[in-house]
Amino acid sequence: MGEPLRVAVFADIHSNFAALQACLEDSKTLGAAEYVVLGDIVSDWHQPNECVDLIRDLTPLVIKGNREQYMTDAAVYMDLWEIYHQFASLLWTYRTLTPENLTYLTSLPPVLHIQGNGISIRAVHGSPRRSNELMRREDGEGAVIRALSEIEEDVLLFAHTHEQWQYDFDGKTAINPGSVGSHFNYAHGAEYALLEFGEDGLKVTFRQVPYDMDQNFRNATKTELYEKAYPWISVIYSAAKNGCDELRRFLADIEEVRKQNEFSQGGPIPNDIYDQVFDELYAPYITKLITGQDEFPSLG
Repeated sequence: MGEPLRVAVFADIHSNFAALQACLEDSKTLGAAEYVVLGDIVSDWHQPNECVDLIRDLTPLVIKGNREQYMTDAAVYMDLWEIYHQFASLLWTYRTLTPENLTYLTSLPPVLHIQGNGISIRAVHGSPRRSNELMRREDGEGAVIRALSEIEEDVLLFAHTHEQWQYDFDGKTAINPGSVGSHFNYAHGAEYALLEFGEDGLKVTFRQVPYDMDQNFRNATKTELYEKAYPWISVIYSAAKNGCDELRRFLADIEEVRKQNEFSQGGPIPNDIYDQVFDELYAPYITKLITGQDEFPSLG
């Protein structure tokens, strides 16, 4: 009886190189021989080039997420990115990526069809329909059942919602490996999935790998990204520390204030509202969480 083929599935790295290194080391210890990457390699954290360089050398089985699509279409968005604070991380990431890495991200396919060990796999970022479609576990089974019904493959690998979960339907399996770099589990670990293809079929193990999140954030505060986008990166860090999707709550609170100010929902967030919500509702407690003090690390 031969050893099963072990495949590590990474997604939603979001420029978090420390988390990516932790997942890679953990997966090698567990015998991973192949890697699949489901997109969103870049944006939000402070080491996009390091993450892209590692992934380029690691595996050819990589697809484009919505963040890579933003980098591809940057010329279309640039006027908005330069005006609105909410896009500061995207703008900084685009301007920081090397030409070689930007070309690589642009060249990535939106979907992969993989065949191995008698099992067929479709790899997407959001869903088989759109890279930015959210198939959240809390929304019920409908979206994932529809997605599985639309594909011919045995396994659907998907990401985008930063949730680790598996769903089986009609002999098919949908697997979300969670987020390597922008996670919000209570174990405070970087997330990925390990697939084992053996004689008994497919076994899925969800991993949550510890790493030094505090030092990673301190390193981020020393970069231009923190100067340009400190509300965004601070909320993402707080989500990891608290084990909950605080970024989603932050954006929901912004929409509530927009309503109160009679702004239409959707579209770019006015800078005054973006800053107001962060300063009034998030900065006080995030400040104490991340520093134990009464003010953020210096922007200077």
